[in-house]
Amino acid sequence: MLSYLNPQTVSFSLSDPGADVSLPVWQVPAQVTKIEILEASVLTADGLAAGTVNGMSVQLLDGGAAGAGTGAITDIIGAVAAGTHPAWTAVTPQAFSISEGTLDAGDWVVVKYDETGTMAESNIVIWFTYVSGIGA
Repeated sequence: MLSYLNPQTVSFSLSDPGADVSLPVWQVPAQVTKIEILEASVLTADGLAAGTVNGMSVQLLDGGAAGAGTGAITDIIGAVAAGTHPAWTAVTPQAFSISEGTLDAGDWVVVKYDETGTMAESNIVIWFTYVSGIGA
């Protein structure tokens, strides 16, 4: 339980990926046995109107030791609902729901970015808070 007294935050920024991509962005340190991601959020520098043509979604995945795994850490923010992409408000954090936040030493956190239509997000900022030595 002591590890909950020492949460760590990791943040990173992605410029417009230009296409669908899964990017390994952070590796769990080898010196810890496990980490538990407690919370995560995303924001965009630019707004995006809701619609059926242009949209994007972002999700965090457990990439495993090779960075290629597809296990969900979070839900998908920006997922299409009833055929419509939701709006993104510029510089407004959106919290992910954590579905499975336990990762082992050496595992990669992967950002899965999907876009539809013509997109040009200048920056996407993602951050998460974790504690080490604890797993769900």
